[in-house]
Amino acid sequence: GRDMGPDWLQGGVYVGLSQFVRFEFVGTKGDGYQGDIAIDDLNFGQCSPYLDDCDPVNEFKCYNGQCIAGNKLCDLKKDCFDGSDERFCDANCNFEEGTCGWHNLVSDIFDWTRYRGETASYGTGPRVDHTTLTEEGYYMYIETSLPRKLGDYAVLQSHWLSLTGNNCVLSIFYHMEGSNLGALAVQVEDGSGGTTTLGNLTAEADGWQHGRWPLKQSTQFRISVTGYAGNSYDGDIAIDDVSIIGCKVMSSCGQSQFTCDNKQCIPVTSECNFKKDCSDGSDESSCPVACDFEKNNTCGWINDPEADWTWDLHQGPTSSIHTGPDTDNTKKTAQGVYLYVEASFAYKGQEARLLSAPYTKSADDCKLNLYAYMYGAHIGSLIVNVHPKGQPMIQVFNETGDHGKGWKLFTVKIGAHANFQVSLVAVMGESYKGDIAVDDLEFVDCALTGAATIITPPQDTTGIVGSEIKLTCDVTGDPFPTITWTDPDNSTIQGDTGRIKQTGPHGSVLDITDSRLTDAGLYKCTATNTKNSVSATAHVIVNDKPQPCPSGRKSATGFTPCTNCPIGTYQQETGKTECNACPSGQTTDAEGSTSQSQCHDANTPCAAGTFSQSGLQPCEPCNTGTYQDGTGQKQCKQCKANTYQDHTGSTDCVACPQGQTTNGKAGSKSKNDCKGQCPPGEYSPTGSSPGCKECVKGFYQPQPGQTSCLPCPGGNTTDHTGATSKDMCKMYAKCPAGSYNADNGYNPCTLCDIGYYSSNAGAISCLKCSGGFTTKEKGSTSPNDCTVAPPTDFPPTDAMPCEPGSYSDTGKSPCTACPVGQYAEGYSNTACTACPDGQTTDIQGSEQPGVCHAKEKQ
Repeated sequence: GRDMGPDWLQGGVYVGLSQFVRFEFVGTKGDGYQGDIAIDDLNFGQCSPYLDDCDPVNEFKCYNGQCIAGNKLCDLKKDCFDGSDERFCDANCNFEEGTCGWHNLVSDIFDWTRYRGETASYGTGPRVDHTTLTEEGYYMYIETSLPRKLGDYAVLQSHWLSLTGNNCVLSIFYHMEGSNLGALAVQVEDGSGGTTTLGNLTAEADGWQHGRWPLKQSTQFRISVTGYAGNSYDGDIAIDDVSIIGCKVMSSCGQSQFTCDNKQCIPVTSECNFKKDCSDGSDESSCPVACDFEKNNTCGWINDPEADWTWDLHQGPTSSIHTGPDTDNTKKTAQGVYLYVEASFAYKGQEARLLSAPYTKSADDCKLNLYAYMYGAHIGSLIVNVHPKGQPMIQVFNETGDHGKGWKLFTVKIGAHANFQVSLVAVMGESYKGDIAVDDLEFVDCALTGAATIITPPQDTTGIVGSEIKLTCDVTGDPFPTITWTDPDNSTIQGDTGRIKQTGPHGSVLDITDSRLTDAGLYKCTATNTKNSVSATAHVIVNDKPQPCPSGRKSATGFTPCTNCPIGTYQQETGKTECNACPSGQTTDAEGSTSQSQCHDANTPCAAGTFSQSGLQPCEPCNTGTYQDGTGQKQCKQCKANTYQDHTGSTDCVACPQGQTTNGKAGSKSKNDCKGQCPPGEYSPTGSSPGCKECVKGFYQPQPGQTSCLPCPGGNTTDHTGATSKDMCKMYAKCPAGSYNADNGYNPCTLCDIGYYSSNAGAISCLKCSGGFTTKEKGSTSPNDCTVAPPTDFPPTDAMPCEPGSYSDTGKSPCTACPVGQYAEGYSNTACTACPDGQTTDIQGSEQPGVCHAKEKQ
């Protein structure tokens, strides 16, 4: 959408995992002829799913044999076609499907909320999530409007985790925009109770920012992200795309297990099941069975941010007379705490929705006891809904109208469900006399006894072709569950005979004999009884027998696993234990060279704007966002803060426009990274970048930081976009038919020459008559004016006249085409006319001044 300069620019698009894909390049026409767009040198990089044996140090081998860079492990993108690089990533979450095991602490002051779209408070909070960059994507945030006060805090915590790898990095995208921000703290707690603060962020910044902190934990640990409220509503803080990248991350207890606070291990399906399976009860800490609100928190119940109103904690009488309670139900005093919805400023039919924590399973007898206070002439309704994941909502309770003074006990049947939430909905009545309050919520008889439970889930297993591979799935339940296994095609494995079969007690063992490469994939164990059904999965990896090292690689045996030939060496053959050294005085640019032809002179330095691993030729151009002003360099420098570079191969960076900064960010790749007021001649919906656009023709803006441009007065216009002064507005009228202006189509205009015409106003060139015909005079407006036939009768003794676009000393043949930058109108020309200063033509033999154009067009 803007001029990118006269040079070729390198661009790239991340494609990711796709089975069938095609690409389109769409060019959109701009305002004038100076809008040509070109592309060249298209290529696909790192798209092959199957490579030779992976580098054990720097690469990760996917279960399907594909090799990817080690730093792409657990980065929230499926770089492996089978997604196995995201399998052992227990802490990673983009919040699109839920909170991925991250949970609010009940012991803090308030909670983090999963949300999408723009937050309710003006001037703070994100407008889109970071994952999808749309209003449909989800993120987590803290709402700092009333009743929050300075210093209130909300803690979001992971489960206990363990790491496998030495290059682990905690990555969190965060959004801190607002005039009264508190702080965002990121901490790690180790197994002995020690706490380390990785980051304590307080600075305001526009848009999503990226936080990265190395993790060196060698023992079990868990992560806490704490948001602190500032002193006003405009202090919302959000996070998204939390990941630990570059290594494997697992719950400390391993696959399909939940780690209790005391390090005890239980099945992950036992978390939030209304029963304390951990001896310390930590599996139910984020989803308490009962809540009396006396600790001034909501025990894991949260307001739905997409509702019209909120449920609020309160003590004593509500603010409206003739409605609402005077005391709570628990203590029956004005000091007791309850939850209520204030109806004073709501419209009839508006809702406040309170959501429970997610629960994994419930018994058929499960019910919710609650005390409600529904006193007032215009009470609306109190509704209870059940929300099973992936299924329609179920309404299980609806009480309407005035119930008089006093707390009333209601028992609501919830029933048997799996992976569900419960919501309390207050629907507003006709006036302020409609306050609704609840207290002493308690789930009763919800624990599912005798449920099918997987106590030892199958584990990912690796074997080689021809070996025996076994998966074990131990279960319990009353009645004892039936165990079924499915293969990678989701087909049920039948019986205890054949090459792949069920063996062991109750079929708890999956036995693959004489394993084959085609056996690799995801297997699932499912335990089912009359109470419920649960599943666990495991990957089977089948490696081929050792293969010879490919060219460019070596090993002690000559067979896999192999490593790259070091820089300065090469190996063109396969199955080798050593690499060949380059000739004396020569080297290679990278590891893994496969031919002596990749060896080159070791003392030719890279030019400025380029680099290589050795600092010597051959070299690569510096990427966007970087530069190099020296020669013989091994890397490029990042652009400093408040500068950017959107070209490759640069020797310096470009300063942001006056009054704009990159907010301390280095390595900016675009002018759009410069934020601040839009400069004169530009505008945006906020008056700030990014998103500044030039004023269109006919408008101007002399001031910075504006949200619109001013129209030129009196019907005047400008001859270019981005005008900064009213003085640039002039009486530019479109050239009438029969005339043109090669620059912009506005006056001053030139009549079309004889033999040419223009039918439309605003022409930048005239059209030539066809068939050799010409016009009687200048300024013709239609091809119908081309009525004069070309001369055909010349005396035999006379030479032919020179045609338009050519000349000779006599004006007759033999004739010469006008050179580039000149033109000749009509017949019998003895010379060509030069284009105006600063203009040229594209070819020889130009026939009219309308083909002259500015020299910038190449």
